[in-house]
Amino acid sequence: MDHSHTADTPLQTQFNAQTLTELMLVGTSLLATVRYHETSLPKRGMDALLGKLPLIGSAPIAMDLDLSCLLFDKQFGLVDIVWYGKLRTDDEAIRHGGDALSGAKSFEDSLINQEEIRIRPDEIDERIAHMVFVLTSHHNQPIRLAKKGVASLMDNEQNIAHSVLLDTLPKSCQAVLTWHLAKDGADWRIDAPLLPLTINRQSDKQPQALIQQVTSLLSSQTRWSHD
Repeated sequence: MDHSHTADTPLQTQFNAQTLTELMLVGTSLLATVRYHETSLPKRGMDALLGKLPLIGSAPIAMDLDLSCLLFDKQFGLVDIVWYGKLRTDDEAIRHGGDALSGAKSFEDSLINQEEIRIRPDEIDERIAHMVFVLTSHHNQPIRLAKKGVASLMDNEQNIAHSVLLDTLPKSCQAVLTWHLAKDGADWRIDAPLLPLTINRQSDKQPQALIQQVTSLLSSQTRWSHD
């Protein structure tokens, strides 16, 4: 049975952990992507407080979604982080496409990914046993409000392993553990936890600040651990 999905098939919101082989992802690269249309919303939190200052103003602010990849060894010790502050691993096996500061503003923009991380599984540092993808909202806005927002994990042949419509996320979610890829022998097993992360301060959205929360969640879910 063909478990893979093309870009034209319906989006998946439920997902059972499977390997790349089981999903028949035949491409040489994996792509973690986010697409959404420009979405302007009232300022929240510190942005709202600063907006009361005369020189800053209270005009709505465009939503800015950020995708990060946290890389761990077998014991969930941090090996590296790929995000808009560090666009690639030293061996360039994992590369961030750069930080888009807003959603698509035109039809042409809507045809490309606003956030993209490209992974070449066969070239990844042998120390890495877990790849964890986290989606965050930079300006404290709920991710689910992103217009026509969708996050997808696919190969470079457009076979989709998993996609989620962002408007299905919890109401106040500003950060979500989207995908977890665990080393499984010579393969990688993909899971889509879609677990909201707790955000109390703007600094909590930095990948470094999410490490403890992410590792605690993953360590407590033994079904994701594959030594």
